[in-house]
Amino acid sequence: MAKYDASILTTDADSLQAARWQKFPYDYVTSACYTRDEIKAGGKAEEVVRLIPPLPHIHVFCRLWQTEKLFVTVKSRRLLLSWLCSALELWLCSFTVEAHMAVIALDQQGSEEFLGRIVWLYNHLPPKCPRPELRMWMGLNGNPKKLLFLETGSTVEALPSSPDKIRGSGLSLVRLEEVAFWVRAEESWAAILPTVQGGGRICCVSTPLAGSFFEKLVTDQLLSAVHVF
Repeated sequence: MAKYDASILTTDADSLQAARWQKFPYDYVTSACYTRDEIKAGGKAEEVVRLIPPLPHIHVFCRLWQTEKLFVTVKSRRLLLSWLCSALELWLCSFTVEAHMAVIALDQQGSEEFLGRIVWLYNHLPPKCPRPELRMWMGLNGNPKKLLFLETGSTVEALPSSPDKIRGSGLSLVRLEEVAFWVRAEESWAAILPTVQGGGRICCVSTPLAGSFFEKLVTDQLLSAVHVF
């Protein structure tokens, strides 16, 4: 469990909320995790910061993310699923000892951008939310390539989708982003599968693309153990 300053929990309600954050990821992401979005109005771009909303699909996604070994879902921008995955990974790192995760996008830069989101979420947690000390190794364009949460020993690493760069064994969780657009998706998938064989989990989220390997995962369900949301 993450260490934090108990003196900031000034009421029984604060302590109860902290306990719920630790136990229930849905409570954590919908009451402690903020997203940012750029909205254009009148020719100007404005950044809007708001909590992840407590919508039914968010609740279902949190439950499946926590329980399914192989979890595949089709996303759209309005569903906030990439932000939700980042928030759930922050939850896991904050409250689980020695959880080791990887985020894999098309290229290294894209993967590191998702780690940047985890850091942004971390920096915008409410003051009374448990917050393990964070160490970062920086990568491309100012985003981190690896995160270490010191009190829990949990880590998140950014990796590209090239099969020769992927390691699947020894990981608690792997998030695959935009698999529909990976160049060698089927080979990369084979390299990632040892995660499940070693007791870990795979969460695959992507926008759809006709004729892609991701479409096969969704429509044909190449492995009977895949849960499609």
